Amino acid sequence: MIKNIITVLIITFFHSFSQLPNLDELTWYSVKNNTMADVWPGEECGHSQRHVLDAWSSGAYDPNRHRMLIFGGGHNDYYGNEIYQFSIDSMKWSIAEKQSTGYLNCGGSCIEVLADGNPNSRHTYDALTFLIHNNKFMMIGGSLGCLSGGGADDSWWWDDANGWIQKLSGGLHYELTKSAVYNPKDSCVYMQDYDGFKKYNPWTNSWSDIGGVVMGGGLCGAIDTSRNWFVNIGDGESYYYDLNEQPQCSKHNLNTTGGSSITNTQNPGVEYDPIADKIVCYAGGIVWSLDLESKSWTSFDINGKPSGSGAAYDYRIYGHFSYMPEYNTYIFIGGNPNDQVYFFKYRLTKTKTISKPRNLTVSP
Repeated sequence: MIKNIITVLIITFFHSFSQLPNLDELTWYSVKNNTMADVWPGEECGHSQRHVLDAWSSGAYDPNRHRMLIFGGGHNDYYGNEIYQFSIDSMKWSIAEKQSTGYLNCGGSCIEVLADGNPNSRHTYDALTFLIHNNKFMMIGGSLGCLSGGGADDSWWWDDANGWIQKLSGGLHYELTKSAVYNPKDSCVYMQDYDGFKKYNPWTNSWSDIGGVVMGGGLCGAIDTSRNWFVNIGDGESYYYDLNEQPQCSKHNLNTTGGSSITNTQNPGVEYDPIADKIVCYAGGIVWSLDLESKSWTSFDINGKPSGSGAAYDYRIYGHFSYMPEYNTYIFIGGNPNDQVYFFKYRLTKTKTISKPRNLTVSP
């Protein structure tokens, strides 16, 4: 593999959301007006807030209100069920939904719903998504907050006005690892898990099976809105379902080249970039992009990338690396609640080339 030294880049700190659309290409930025740790309500079962992030849990970006939503914990790692939000407008952390203090399931049996009607904590894997058309944060299944970490087969919606609403209980076969993505083309959610490929219709509040192939653990997905593909990457695999084939979709292997380091990773952040028309992945350190026409990967080893104890957190990125379409910028929440929030700019336009030196290593 040939490496071309194009530039050297130093991380930049900034404080205003107005700068986001005009950030330089292939650059990491960060902000630390406050931290997730600053707004932690505590947890009466005696566990660390860090496990909201690193215990196989995720987040989802809300482009309507310009915020990153974080929910996680579960098993015997963390029992709090609060929702955190990082506002792009204020560049600050706050609590979006309060914890069910006094009702937490500290070491109890594996229940889906707490006594106050809110969801039990859980590992959320890659199964948090945001329904843009109706402003709902959606959570699907997971490994419940209990000693054995039993699986949930429920589906929840959350919004600011109504709080949590359990939309469905049953039908998901208690599978744990999932990869679920909202598709803005039809406003439905597509999900791959150990039980096959599924579609959630928010109008009928129902799941349907649209593909019989099961997934291995450690994959994360994205919707390629140009081709209408559901793309899954990780754990040694890279494949897609062509959603145009519905009502039943077949699995198509991508057979990519040059990216074994990222495709072999467990639970990378996987996003589709409509400006660049690329799949962009991050698992700590190097940023990777996949050209879906040539099926070839390119890596970007950028100085100033996220560092410290929370930079990669043992390959559990999931939705903590998310694309913000209104800013054409990525946000990354690391695994340490004391860390800054990072932003990454990939491409300004599909055809723009890099002409200024900026300290960057590109492969191949």
